[in-house]
Amino acid sequence: MLGIGGATVALLAGVVGMVASYDYVNDPLISQARAVTADAGAHADGGHDQMHGRPEAGNALLTAATKSASGVTQYTCPMHPNIVTAQPGSCPICGMHLVKAGATQSMPQHQHAQQSAAAAPIAVTVGDAAYRQMGIAVEVVTHRQLKPVINTYAVLESDQGRATSATPKFEGWIKRLGVAATGERVRQGQVLYEIYSAEAQQRQRDYLDLLTRRDGLTSGGMAALEQSNAMLGSLAREIARQRDRLREAEIPPAVMAKLDTERRITEVIPVLAQRDGIVSAINVRPGGFAGPSQPVLTYGDPRGTSATLSLYPDQLPLLAQGGQLTLTSDTVPGWRATAPLRATTAEVDPATRKARVRVTLNQVPAALVAGTFLHAIVEVAGETTLTAPRDAVLRTGHGSFVMVALGEGRFVPTEVRLGKEDAERVEIVDGLAEGAAIAVNGQFLLGAEASLAATRQRMGGGAAAKEIL
Repeated sequence: MLGIGGATVALLAGVVGMVASYDYVNDPLISQARAVTADAGAHADGGHDQMHGRPEAGNALLTAATKSASGVTQYTCPMHPNIVTAQPGSCPICGMHLVKAGATQSMPQHQHAQQSAAAAPIAVTVGDAAYRQMGIAVEVVTHRQLKPVINTYAVLESDQGRATSATPKFEGWIKRLGVAATGERVRQGQVLYEIYSAEAQQRQRDYLDLLTRRDGLTSGGMAALEQSNAMLGSLAREIARQRDRLREAEIPPAVMAKLDTERRITEVIPVLAQRDGIVSAINVRPGGFAGPSQPVLTYGDPRGTSATLSLYPDQLPLLAQGGQLTLTSDTVPGWRATAPLRATTAEVDPATRKARVRVTLNQVPAALVAGTFLHAIVEVAGETTLTAPRDAVLRTGHGSFVMVALGEGRFVPTEVRLGKEDAERVEIVDGLAEGAAIAVNGQFLLGAEASLAATRQRMGGGAAAKEIL
């Protein structure tokens, strides 16, 4: 352990000796850093002296700057522009090789002049051969009518007025359901549910009593009485009224036949479907209590008879003059439905802030049931305004530009402000006048060349970021 400690002490002593014997004065990197620091301090002192009444120091600084601007080559660090020297070398901060900065970069007023020149539009000149190879095409901007198109979706809905509610006409308890879940198809005459009701049993007994009285009048000695015909007529009318009450209570024909032929009541009454349809709701399960105020289930025509369109509130002004709606579906290829659309029928959902417009449809295929999503395209009658092809606009993060043709193969990028759009054209709100010629083919190549030119100009003197397409 002592031997290791002694070796460590000897090593540290050797390192300290090397550091102490190093010649810091003649080190070129440290000398260069000192020179730069001294120059910066001299510049600062000169500016301070000039501000506080020592013009000789300020004049000396101005004379040195003027002398540097007369053509002396200076070197600077690409990563640290504040490092400027008269001799080539390395940056004292990061060690990168210094590059030529040029005499004009030492004066701020020269940089301002270059920036002003860079702010000018960057024109691109294309020769005849390159013009044909790039396939450049030019179009004159004119006033045309826009036809904005809204692409959205719609949901197919059934007619709620054609839905049927299976509601018992008397109170009782549900013994069994004939359907298992919503969405199940039912046929006319199919059992929807079975109900046990004391009230239904009493109505059957009343009907049987009338039948028994009629049987007693038509048999035995009472048939010979003169009043028998009048009593039979009164019973016949009462039996008919009672039979109608049972039918209105949706007592099935099989139960009625059992009363007429066997003179027996049915304790559990089956309720049958009145038409074909799809079950949309089940409100009572087996064992639950039901009555005339509560439907057991609801079913109806599964075919959609209307569509609800979803729009954003800012799209409603486009429908001020009306529009034409076209609906298609992937479920039934080739099916298409059209209907006029008005913004006056729209309702805004307070929860989603979306506008809903309902339209009625005719001849909807049976395969399109309620709840099906449809593709919706709304064509809006637009206004006549100054427009340009959508493909001619170069959309960037700094704005929208078009390549304006100046003649003789010269093009210049021009910023424009856009308005409404349709499938092919876009409104030009500001930036162009009617009659201006713009590139509608090859504009991306022209834009790329303008971007390179702007980049070169920025590297030379600093172009504004907005001019870089």
